[in-house]
Amino acid sequence: MRRAALFALLIHGCQAQSDAPPPPEARSTPVIETFSLAVASVEMTVSLPGELSPYEAVDIRARVSGLISALSVDRGSKVRKDDVLLRLRAPELSAQRAEAQARSRTQESTLKRLEEAAQTPGAVATNEVDIARTTLEAERARTASLEALESYTSIRAPFAGIVTKRYVHPGALVSPTDRDPLLRLEDVSRLRLTVAVPEHASGSLTLGESVPFTVAAYPGERFMGVIQRSAGSIDTTTRTLPVELDVANADNRLAPGSYAQVAWPVRHERTFMVPRTALVQTATRLFVICVREGKAARVEVRRGLTRGDDVEIFGEVREGDRLIKRASEDIAEGATVNAT
Repeated sequence: MRRAALFALLIHGCQAQSDAPPPPEARSTPVIETFSLAVASVEMTVSLPGELSPYEAVDIRARVSGLISALSVDRGSKVRKDDVLLRLRAPELSAQRAEAQARSRTQESTLKRLEEAAQTPGAVATNEVDIARTTLEAERARTASLEALESYTSIRAPFAGIVTKRYVHPGALVSPTDRDPLLRLEDVSRLRLTVAVPEHASGSLTLGESVPFTVAAYPGERFMGVIQRSAGSIDTTTRTLPVELDVANADNRLAPGSYAQVAWPVRHERTFMVPRTALVQTATRLFVICVREGKAARVEVRRGLTRGDDVEIFGEVREGDRLIKRASEDIAEGATVNAT
């Protein structure tokens, strides 16, 4: 009986020993798939929003006070440069100009008499002649100033374009201090297409390059703009570079204020593209996991272009780095990695 019990105890001990977990050094580390980071070239187009605006636009305002006596245009009127848009009647200004002209004529007569009298020695002091001459110059200057102001009663177009807004009617009293303008004039034969280009796509900017775009008014139709101007400075709020394209619009098909979708060209000669799965996005950072000397190292990166399932990255990574292909936040910094 005692021998049977001892045998059972030995059997139980062997089973318990075989069920115990192996020591840590005997456990195998999972194999993780990695890839070697290689330099790539990217040439593609990205769709960016843009807005069309007039090539030139100005609010027409009064430069002198007066009543509108004639209005030659209305909304939609096409005008040429220097065409008269409207005329003002300013009786007070006309009276001031006439008075100044009369004083100038009187002063001219006075100066002429003094100069004739000065021919006789001692008849007139030289100082009186000088004062009369100075007074005449002042009157002439005032007359010229009033004549210039009176010329502003005819308001002309500063450039050729279309009157897009009219704020006044004949008989209205206007002045330079009015809050609202009289008219708005826009040159729409050429348009400006403004595009906010993301920082990572601004390096391939080429002045003079033609770029296609579309507008909602003409589905499926492509228009062309030419890159002409760059702000030259990144907007720190949006991290974009404002760029302007010139768009020919002689047929007036495109309307200022329209939104456009621009097929912006992007060319990066030496960059890094990684699978989307290699990126780990948390609430505060975006990173990839490099395997360095058998350990996991989290490297923060910035996202660039997307091409299919690949994403362009920028950061402290180098050509030849081993990156985990299917990265996860569960892989801790410094963890041992058994990489393929």
